Amino acid sequence: MFDIPYNAGLDQIKSAFRKMVKKYHPDVTRLSSDDFIKLKEAFDILTDPKRRRLYDAQIGLNRLDGNIYRKIRVNVPSEKRDVYDDVVDVFKDWLRIPFRRKLAFELYLKDDEFENGAHVIVSIPQIKICPYCFGFGGTIISVCDTCKGSGVIRYSINSRINLKPPLFPGQMYQLRHKNNTLRFKLRRNER
Repeated sequence: MFDIPYNAGLDQIKSAFRKMVKKYHPDVTRLSSDDFIKLKEAFDILTDPKRRRLYDAQIGLNRLDGNIYRKIRVNVPSEKRDVYDDVVDVFKDWLRIPFRRKLAFELYLKDDEFENGAHVIVSIPQIKICPYCFGFGGTIISVCDTCKGSGVIRYSINSRINLKPPLFPGQMYQLRHKNNTLRFKLRRNER
């Protein structure tokens, strides 16, 4: 995970962890927070001597020497690698659809709602893989009638959001809803 030798010291582990945080933090990539939590747990285990001994004993790493995270090198012709990369890219895009997204909204509130709080119903757009064509958009012969060939079904769900006072115009309000991070910018309703 950290691409460090098995017998790496604390400084090497910390340095590798910092690099991984910069590269894979959920705010920087589309990586889910669960993957980032696993990264943090691995760091905690490797930096705590007791937990590291237990970890080593549990998976039998005490017998190994050298780089535990060594990479397997395979000689693959470049034209086959290009095809492989294209296929991987297609599946990455296809599998990313239902993952976490950041959505931004502007909410217009009345003066009394800024003072007393507000209960707002928000329509949250959703995307899911088409259950009839499994995200392929149809077959060679026909286009899927359900998703119209896109491979995804777009819909929205209404959700009630409770905003507690004090609220201010221009304030940013953020919360999690299922797989989405919702960001609201509060505005004063001029009507």
